Amino acid sequence: SETGKYRLTYTFSISLSSTERVSFTLTQDVYVLDGQGEVSVTYVTDEEHPFSDEIMRDAVDYTFADGSKGYAYTKTYSLLQAIQSLSSTNFAKGKDIFFGWSMEENGSARAESVISAGYLITDFVSRFGDCDPVVYAIWDPGITVKAEANGQTQQRMLYMNSRGVYVVDFSSFQALAPSGYNFVGWTGGFLGQSIVTGRYTIEAVDYDDPDLTEYLTITAEFRERLLVSYSIDGLYSNSFFLREEVNDGYYVSSVKTPVAKDGYFFVGWYIAEISTDGTIVNIGDSFDLANNTVDSELCNTTGTALGSTFNMLQLVAVFQDAEGNFVW
Repeated sequence: SETGKYRLTYTFSISLSSTERVSFTLTQDVYVLDGQGEVSVTYVTDEEHPFSDEIMRDAVDYTFADGSKGYAYTKTYSLLQAIQSLSSTNFAKGKDIFFGWSMEENGSARAESVISAGYLITDFVSRFGDCDPVVYAIWDPGITVKAEANGQTQQRMLYMNSRGVYVVDFSSFQALAPSGYNFVGWTGGFLGQSIVTGRYTIEAVDYDDPDLTEYLTITAEFRERLLVSYSIDGLYSNSFFLREEVNDGYYVSSVKTPVAKDGYFFVGWYIAEISTDGTIVNIGDSFDLANNTVDSELCNTTGTALGSTFNMLQLVAVFQDAEGNFVW
């Protein structure tokens, strides 16, 4: 019937046999509030991010679990009034961005329990389960992403979004491909071996990592422009496929399957063996359009497109006749 902190004790036992019994005791602290009383919140920040001069007059020194120092400020609220958490205006000006409040020391900005800066707390009891909780300031020093392309370095300063992550928009970086190459994306650093375009989310950063600069440096990836040509003898098929451009190490745009004439069966594509005068004289290894990438070392001739000359992979359609012979 009275507000305050209560401890509930639960005792129960389990009979293992007629002569053996095991007993358990559980305790739970419960806070009873009448919706009209007072509650308090203790706000903690590290010494590199002190409160404003006005709040610092009432703040006390605080020692974190790791031994580092900071400041604590306790504010009392009435449950009859709006309870709004401290915001960036309650701190001394600095270069870092105040993100919000964590329910634990060194808490993640991505935790669901994070309280936004200046958040209007309408669910105090269910949120905290306490009448005098302690919360910890989350600071965002930002990250600098460097993008290297053609010997030049571009950099962008990023801060966390509302979900507590860094979103890199690669469209803000420029990468002019050298002649005969295409820009295919960014790689290295936080991207690893992947080649990425569009946007990328960095969920966690170790700000104290001595290799952080290297981790946040990405490099433009360029690939040689190659051509693929499809040779089909009209004796075996009336199909025709245009020559296409493919980046080195990538797949062709689609699988091409010639329609064989009566008496013939399409076997597959093979890499042509070409004489010095450009004539196809034989066939080499098979080439699976669905599973093989077009690599520069496979190119067996050159071709032109849009007035430029490129290395080219010449493929030959191979068929089987009624006697089982391969013809091309």
